[in-house]
Amino acid sequence: MGNGDRPEYRWLAYEPRGDDDVVDAPVQDVHLRVNEYGGPFWYSEGCLALDFEEVHRLVGITRSLYDDIIAWHDEALVAGENDPAIYARQQDLLRRLADEVRDDIDVPVPRTSPPSQLSVLRTDPERLRALGVPAELLSRVEEWRSRAGDHARSNGSNDAAIWAWQDAGVVLAAEISKALGEGYVVGSD
Repeated sequence: MGNGDRPEYRWLAYEPRGDDDVVDAPVQDVHLRVNEYGGPFWYSEGCLALDFEEVHRLVGITRSLYDDIIAWHDEALVAGENDPAIYARQQDLLRRLADEVRDDIDVPVPRTSPPSQLSVLRTDPERLRALGVPAELLSRVEEWRSRAGDHARSNGSNDAAIWAWQDAGVVLAAEISKALGEGYVVGSD
């Protein structure tokens, strides 16, 4: 194998041929996401395939559940994932998914209500403070927000700075989400 005894993981747009030492990253978890490009099936390493045969090989679900998830995903792309009926259906599908996947694959526990949505850029800092976001993290959020105007518009020469600022926002969102726990979904926008 590539790195000593460890297998090398990478995404391939083609079927590997011959004696290639590249293996698929093992699927240890699966969740459902509304994403027009990647489809509904995701795991900790990214999106899974859209093809039934491939999804079945990776996680072991039936054609019936696959079809129901695809139908839910198509409806969610139109109605939006925050629609209460779409959310309720997603939670039902998660229950079914947990029953059908291999025993070694984790599936998120279905929720009775959607998590609260927060934005690093738009949520009032006092609300974040009241929710228990640590002061050190809040000061980094304020510093990041103060640079928003500098990165509002691309001029052709500042793309790298804009991307770096956006990436920093994603990191802050992840840190806030971790600090607040499962009841919150935090985005950087």
